Amino acid sequence: MRIACFCICLLLASCVALQQPSLPVLRPVSTVVSADAICTQAFTSRDWQFVHSITFTTDNGRGSTLIGVTVLQAGNLRTVLMGVEGLVLFEAEQQPNGKPVVRKAMPPFNKMGFAEGLMADVRTLFVEPSTTG
Repeated sequence: MRIACFCICLLLASCVALQQPSLPVLRPVSTVVSADAICTQAFTSRDWQFVHSITFTTDNGRGSTLIGVTVLQAGNLRTVLMGVEGLVLFEAEQQPNGKPVVRKAMPPFNKMGFAEGLMADVRTLFVEPSTTG
């Protein structure tokens, strides 16, 4: 019983002796960043080249891995898809407000609407959207 009382007293004494943690001091932000500036941070403001791999499987269970290269240069967008051995399977280019110009498209990348869909997706990922209209 004495040991239990001693342990309880020791526990209470140790809790009292601890310094209570305090919250950090909050200071006002010196510069206010606009929402537009925050949203545009995700997009590039210079010329860039992205290299990535794409693994896909078709409906019949066959598939492959492709290497994709996307180049952003002065608002122009150029995308190339090639096999791992370097054979170019798809190549397209697009001006900022123009339609995609397909330079090369081998099956299955020559289907109707593939170029427009791919370029729209790539533009959505890498190019800042227009703030007008």
